Amino acid sequence: MIKNNYLINVACIENKVVGFIGIEVSYVFELPKQIMRVNALAVDKNYQNKEIGKHLIQEVEKYAKINNMAAITLNSGISRKTAHIFYEKQGYSKKGYSFVKYLK
Repeated sequence: MIKNNYLINVACIENKVVGFIGIEVSYVFELPKQIMRVNALAVDKNYQNKEIGKHLIQEVEKYAKINNMAAITLNSGISRKTAHIFYEKQGYSKKGYSFVKYLK
């Protein structure tokens, strides 16, 4: 499903949602074309290690290529070592740091 600049794709097994990926389409200053940013990727713990996350990422990559996107980006928490390994296995590389300042 795509609405405005957001795309959500779900993975279902036997009519049960077992995973999803949320994407935002936008521009960044350093690239001439649009990018896709993964805002969320989650797979039910009972269905992890069954390539569901890999399939969700691959579908987004297909969509990005068809729509001539420059790149796919994402952030992952510092402590999420398993997620980092997963993303690297999918061909993603560490590019920099992410900073946040929460507002009151």
